[in-house]
Amino acid sequence: SSTASVDTPALAPTPKQVQSELRSSIERAIRRIAHERGFEPQQLNRALKQRFGKSRADMSVEQLKA
Repeated sequence: SSTASVDTPALAPTPKQVQSELRSSIERAIRRIAHERGFEPQQLNRALKQRFGKSRADMSVEQLKA
């Protein structure tokens, strides 16, 4: 049919998908930074939890973006 050749717009990610991608991105950055500076990722995770007062699992999308 003619609809097969029509490009369909990509679906916007759900809030849960956005949170998941942000958490993954943060985790990759933490591991990279910790490796570059010669310390354990747990140290950075602890500092982030202290700064925000909660773990990434409990953060909103806005908090994760910050």
